[in-house]
Amino acid sequence: MPSAGRELPPEISPNSSLPAAGITVVGAVQNSRITWTSGLTLAQAIIQADYRGTADPTEMILVRGGQSAVFPLRDLLQNGDVPLEPGDQIILC
Repeated sequence: MPSAGRELPPEISPNSSLPAAGITVVGAVQNSRITWTSGLTLAQAIIQADYRGTADPTEMILVRGGQSAVFPLRDLLQNGDVPLEPGDQIILC
């Protein structure tokens, strides 16, 4: 995982055994399926998903390998972005 940005808790660290896949974004978005590319981050995926909600999301939930982590929007902006892995799912709340 790149040293820049925010680190995930150890229980949801990258899993190299995951098959190559895109990123799924759940919520009020125009594009719910994002193509994963090396270096893709949580913020970049949300921008690519084209959020269409009537209010800004207050938090994002990242699901990876059956584990999840909650990222309040304020923390993401203040503490750095989160690198994504193939197959990750983002839930906007």
